[in-house]
Amino acid sequence: MIWLLFMNQGVAVLDQTIYEDLCSYLHGKESQLSHQISEVSLLLASTPTLSRAQSAAPMRLSEAVEEFSRKINKTSHASANKFSAVKWENLASQINDDLWAYVEVLEGCVTELFQQINRISFEQWNHDLVDIATKIKDELTKRMDDLVWAILRLENQLEKYRWMSEARSGKWVAWRKIVFSWQWLLDRSLRGNVFRCHKFLGFRFQQFIERYTGYLQLFESVQESQQKYHQFRVLSSMDLDQQDRLKHLCFLLELWKKNKKSRVLSRNEVLRALRGCSSYDVLYGIFKEYIFAIRKALFDKSRMIKKQFRVLFIDVKIREPFFNNISVYRNELKMLYETILQYKKFHFDTDPPKKTLVQKLFRWASNKQEANHLRDLNHLLHEIQSLDLLALNFRASMESESFNERKITPELKKEINRYLHEMAQPLASRDLMYRDGLALVGALQGLDEMGAFDPNVVHYIRHTLIRAMCVDWKYHVLQEIPLFHHVYEVHQNICAIDENRQHMNRLHKFQRVLDQLAIWIENNETLKRAHEIELDINNLKAYLQDFFAYVQNLEVSKSESQENELNNLVIQASQALLKYLYVFGQFFQRLHNDNSEQRMVRKQLLFVDQYFEEIEIKIYDLLTKDTPLRS
Repeated sequence: MIWLLFMNQGVAVLDQTIYEDLCSYLHGKESQLSHQISEVSLLLASTPTLSRAQSAAPMRLSEAVEEFSRKINKTSHASANKFSAVKWENLASQINDDLWAYVEVLEGCVTELFQQINRISFEQWNHDLVDIATKIKDELTKRMDDLVWAILRLENQLEKYRWMSEARSGKWVAWRKIVFSWQWLLDRSLRGNVFRCHKFLGFRFQQFIERYTGYLQLFESVQESQQKYHQFRVLSSMDLDQQDRLKHLCFLLELWKKNKKSRVLSRNEVLRALRGCSSYDVLYGIFKEYIFAIRKALFDKSRMIKKQFRVLFIDVKIREPFFNNISVYRNELKMLYETILQYKKFHFDTDPPKKTLVQKLFRWASNKQEANHLRDLNHLLHEIQSLDLLALNFRASMESESFNERKITPELKKEINRYLHEMAQPLASRDLMYRDGLALVGALQGLDEMGAFDPNVVHYIRHTLIRAMCVDWKYHVLQEIPLFHHVYEVHQNICAIDENRQHMNRLHKFQRVLDQLAIWIENNETLKRAHEIELDINNLKAYLQDFFAYVQNLEVSKSESQENELNNLVIQASQALLKYLYVFGQFFQRLHNDNSEQRMVRKQLLFVDQYFEEIEIKIYDLLTKDTPLRS
């Protein structure tokens, strides 16, 4: 871990500064080795050691080796009394230790180079990184080649000095050269370690280049599939940060998919990148906001064809740009669906939910054992499918819709009034009410509120839904019909009420009280919480009385206000009433008559139905001179 000394404690980065620091570091180590060899050379000449200034001066390894050779040659021509008494074993041992220290430095640098490369995410790979890595590799290769030359040269000179030394000691040199010909004065493994390090450097670097080349091909392949994002209008309207996060996630998921076949990158590398791109909560928020934005864009188109300039769409040919926009929205939904599906599959593959032994054997698992985020993603997928189907039907309606076609016919009104009349009968059974409610909702669905050009369709559906929920006060069977929720959601998205502070405050209070009541009922604490329930019921009465007074004030100001302004206020009030009916209907639908505590709570809240019925009558009187149908 040599580079930790000058790489900001191991930060994974390779740039020109790191290369220059490494060259300076290696040059210092080479100079240190050179001075150590020079110190050994001075022992041969029996001269004092180097001064501090001389030791600090830079020196190349080749210069020190040549100087050592000159000292050996000079010693060989010296007279017997001037011949150095330094033993060749001491020289060899000293040089051996110094060379080993330098070899360990080079080995450490080679190891650290690839450790640093492994720490760098493949997302940061680029030509600059490869250039710096190539420079470092060349620098290390050159120094290892120089070191091998120096080892061979020093070995040769030490061997020469040894035979001179033994010859002057009176030993039989010729015979000893034969006997010890296999013996190395320096450590034989020095060269072996350098050769292995050199081979390791070349192999690992070639492996890195192959991975980098494969990644470039993979990157280009993935980038081609992302060209379609430039056509996505809703995505382009989102915040830049959200766009970048979503595109980055799509890129990594596609890379994960393609890398399974090519295996250019290791599984853990892509896994680490996907885990670190954004947290689940952030991505889930982006998914939801993207779906909301597409839904808003679709319903904006629906509102557009119902406004005053809807006459522009009389000619079918003029609707072509409109159709193109819907096609783009569907392509965005398709892309988002595939992205969430891959993201879900990625989570399931890398972090599967816990299963029992029986589930593992039979390979099935209930939704209860899935992780919470997987259930959330399943919900988003279902929401996208529903929205895509809505967009498909919207386009089909636009293609077949005649501008002058009248959908609210007298026959349809008569049929719907008959259903409402039957549901309002005091002795109607639950099954009969469900049957009539289902037929009523089917008739409203047939009006195709989203694709209709006539704005009166919107008003008629709103008023019919209000009347239906008012007469459905006993069993709340409409809440059990899935198509009813679809019709309600479509209507709410087409004509969302003006979210003024007074309405939102009232709605939040209703929701808070009903949620608290639902918790107490679920925990069978209604008797224990009787006092708190009474206070909450009084609060509900106050909120409903406030809303009733607001509608009465509209009736009083009918003659004083302008007609258009009054109509807008009444429509907003009717839209608020529809929302309140829906919220209370969901709560009442969960109460069962066979439970005494729940039956008691329902009786205490009967005043809610009375308030809603009176408010509905007031609103209807403000919008028309006729009186609503009552049983």
